[in-house]
Amino acid sequence: CEILIRSGWHCQMCDKELDGTNYEADHIKPFTRGGKTTIENGQALCKQCNRRKGSMELRKWQATALEIASYHFARQEPVLIEAYPGSGKTFFGASAFIKWRQSQKRSAIIVVPSLIIGESWAKTFSRMGVNVAYRNGMDDVMNMPYSDYSAVCITYQAISANRNPDQFRRFLEQKGESLMIIFDEVHHCGESNVWGQVAKQCEKAGAILCLTGTPFRLDGCRIPFVKYKQIGDEQVCEPAYKYQYRDALADSVVRPVVFMTQDGIAVWEDFAEGVEVKSALSASGAHSWKALTTATMPSDYSRKMLESGWQRIQDLRVEDPKAAQIVFASDNRSADEYVEMITEVCGFRPVVVHSDVDEDSKEIINRFRDSSEPILVSVRMVAEGVDIPRLRVAVCLTNKHGFSQDSGESLAMEQMLGRIVRMRGDLDIEDQSCYFYVPRTENVEKWALRIREDQLHVAKLQRGDDKEPRTRGPGEQQAMWLPKEASATETTAIHNEQSISREEIDRIKDAFKAHNVINWSPERFAAIMKDARLGPTLSAQTVEPTSYEPMSYESRRGDFLKRNNSKAKQLVGKLRGSGVMLDWMAPNVDWRAEGNPDVQTCTLEQLKARLTWLDHW
Repeated sequence: CEILIRSGWHCQMCDKELDGTNYEADHIKPFTRGGKTTIENGQALCKQCNRRKGSMELRKWQATALEIASYHFARQEPVLIEAYPGSGKTFFGASAFIKWRQSQKRSAIIVVPSLIIGESWAKTFSRMGVNVAYRNGMDDVMNMPYSDYSAVCITYQAISANRNPDQFRRFLEQKGESLMIIFDEVHHCGESNVWGQVAKQCEKAGAILCLTGTPFRLDGCRIPFVKYKQIGDEQVCEPAYKYQYRDALADSVVRPVVFMTQDGIAVWEDFAEGVEVKSALSASGAHSWKALTTATMPSDYSRKMLESGWQRIQDLRVEDPKAAQIVFASDNRSADEYVEMITEVCGFRPVVVHSDVDEDSKEIINRFRDSSEPILVSVRMVAEGVDIPRLRVAVCLTNKHGFSQDSGESLAMEQMLGRIVRMRGDLDIEDQSCYFYVPRTENVEKWALRIREDQLHVAKLQRGDDKEPRTRGPGEQQAMWLPKEASATETTAIHNEQSISREEIDRIKDAFKAHNVINWSPERFAAIMKDARLGPTLSAQTVEPTSYEPMSYESRRGDFLKRNNSKAKQLVGKLRGSGVMLDWMAPNVDWRAEGNPDVQTCTLEQLKARLTWLDHW
């Protein structure tokens, strides 16, 4: 019981909530490797994770990437592995170190963007019997007792603050061949910036493993230890192994995503032209950044986005009670105003994390991860490597989209999407789709359509069809101007092959409500109907709630009686001449009426049971 309490009543691998009956005590450092049977070396795991930990099986992509990485390690060549957020990059990195270390006295330095990401690495290494230490500076790293710890975690900021580079170089020369350097989210390093220059000092290490889910930098700076190839006018990063969203989706490692793009009217003052400009987000063209910044300020537009996200979370929580939403804000002041908006709309105060909040951000995020709080508002605190699997809805109210003018790629958008796509193995529901509410600019729509093409590609692979090409979008510029106001207009869902309007979604929701349908996604249903050519507007398949009147008990019983008689006649026609004794079927159908052989006097529930049996036939 003490181990369960120390583990916070959650599985230490999948974060599943434990109730005292569905867990098993596990050795953190395996007994077979000298781990002691003590409270300090114990952790609580759910039964499924404890079974899985016993073998620690690699996913197919991890096993393939490990062979490739091992080849480069043997040749003492740096290796870059690109793996989509949520696909198991940390577990792969730990596995790569353990294989490289084998039985020799080798160590690892893991360089991470933030300490909260370092915690994830420490937990993963700990599960595999490797002790990891945190260090605040390079002096601590160089002087730590490597006999007690096999790995040390340090941030990029800490290594760049090293005041004694000569001592660090001597340390690497002495320990080099027995040291692996793991650069997590290596795109943070640019060859011309301080982090990149310090990272280059590690080139004499015994092995260098670079990991990222977004292998590019928007400033055009090259990433250390990474190979590039020329494609047209662009120099493109060339990973040794690439595991992208479409691959992870095909392996059911990540969730399918539905983009809810919100259009709106933005108004701003252009000082250069001396005029007031009014434009739709989706048609703002060269002014898209101004329109986007105006729209993502606290306004009627942002309130509409927050209301839509809250409605979605309520729908998801019918089947997934701990489902949560994250709101990405541009700045601390806007975030605080969104908190007030959400309090008005939802009737409770959401969790907020940004640099002006007094409490430690790591503590806030960890507490939110373990809670059932529905909404988190964040400003640049929940980014790459921060794992909160219960997040399924993201509302993008930040103007920091950062699309590349050349490639149409966006590091910021990929990282925001990465917070909600991680599949939960402990969630036993058919549809784990996530939802991204985002302003509808030209760049956003092109990027969302590329993700949609990945989803379409997976579906086509299952049918044996060919892959389709991607599309890319242009960038944008900024001038002197003052945002004034923005209002919301049309919402469109982009799901698989279909674009579905807000009007269609609302009609389907009304029909679902009228018929008490609670476990279907309206966007998914609309896409299926369109794909089956039963649309495109679905007007024939929906029922307006104003025209719906609940049927009385006798009316519903009469309806089921007619359906029973009709189904029985159909079945008799099919069975006639088939050799089945019809005089045998009748008493069996009556038996299905639970003791009432006269169908005319069956209750509604007895008629439903009879119809179920007939449908089975």
